[in-house]
Amino acid sequence: MKEVHFSEDAVRAAAKSIAGARNLGVFIGSGLSLASGIPTYRDATGSYVDPEVARFSQTSTFETDRQAMLFWYEEKRRKLKEVHPNAGHHALAQIAKMIPTAFVTQNVDGLLDRALVEADADAEVFPLHGRLVRNRCHVCRRLENRDVDLSEEPLCRACGGSLRPDVVWFGEMLARDVWQGAMDSFTEIQVCLIVGTSGLVYPASELPELAESRGVTLIEINTVETTLSDTCKHVLRGHAEAILPILADELRSMET
Repeated sequence: MKEVHFSEDAVRAAAKSIAGARNLGVFIGSGLSLASGIPTYRDATGSYVDPEVARFSQTSTFETDRQAMLFWYEEKRRKLKEVHPNAGHHALAQIAKMIPTAFVTQNVDGLLDRALVEADADAEVFPLHGRLVRNRCHVCRRLENRDVDLSEEPLCRACGGSLRPDVVWFGEMLARDVWQGAMDSFTEIQVCLIVGTSGLVYPASELPELAESRGVTLIEINTVETTLSDTCKHVLRGHAEAILPILADELRSMET
């Protein structure tokens, strides 16, 4: 993979902006989990260009080919057990221990949650597109945390509807409570850190735009220019797992 260089002075300047804030919002895309072995989604080499991924991201496919779709997601769950949070996830967990932080993530892998638990970090996490490891009923939307094999087409204990992964497919609305919580948090933050996202998926990308409209300081970490780059005060070009630990170290040094 081509190495993208970044300036440590630029990281230091971004850290000063965060250190001077009352609270922090972090808007996360698939680039954060790339180093854990999970492909990105929307860029030129992202998983969405795979016809199978595109097909199984559609609500309509669940109606027309339910068995194949549930088998595919069960395989995704199995593979998820083999990956782990990377240095970027762990650095964000450390940052959350230094400054009150609200995380809004478009990722469904749950790796950030695992890093926060490992670090004993208390932070709000709003998973806009759901969590792959959870189940919910396709009919009544009731969440079920019991361990089931989706390929066996399990049924909801409440209504008898089909259980499915608790992820948002194209053609579906975001969970209202999660979206409202994310919106509320981004009306309060003073600094917004944008990590590994193209800024192309809506309505999620309305959140950094909301922050920018309020005069919030935006900081971007990405390997490439995005639709959000021009609105950011600090743009750090590089991989999240390389930059975030340096950012966390800078913040820690400012505490002492």
